[in-house]
Amino acid sequence: MFKKRDAAPAMFSGIMFGLIPISVKYAMQYFNISIYIGLFYRYLTGTLFLLVPGMKCTKKEVLTRDSILYIGLVALLSAMTAIFLYSAYVYIAAGVASTIHYLYPFFVILGNWFFFHRPLKKQILTATMISFTGLVLLCA
Repeated sequence: MFKKRDAAPAMFSGIMFGLIPISVKYAMQYFNISIYIGLFYRYLTGTLFLLVPGMKCTKKEVLTRDSILYIGLVALLSAMTAIFLYSAYVYIAAGVASTIHYLYPFFVILGNWFFFHRPLKKQILTATMISFTGLVLLCA
């Protein structure tokens, strides 16, 4: 169920997600940072944001061998995606980079459905169609 208090963090997350291509391209162009340094700071920031809730969690999880392999595969694909995306920022405009960046969740949903056989719920399909509509309007 949607709650009003959940809207502000979701909006903040969306804004930050959209600013990534512009800020990375700016940092690479004007501060001459490499792709890997940019990725290091991106993941360091994400880790710091997740550290506090993670430390408050009292539930203990035991990872099985299958879950470790699954996490490793997802981490490898995520790292490759980020490296290729940051490499593309050198060659394309920030607007095009933003469009590509906003297509990423769409491809994650398709990948989960195709490779991991996750069901496509009505809420996910609705959110995907709204996002895709926004991309069409952005490109028009």
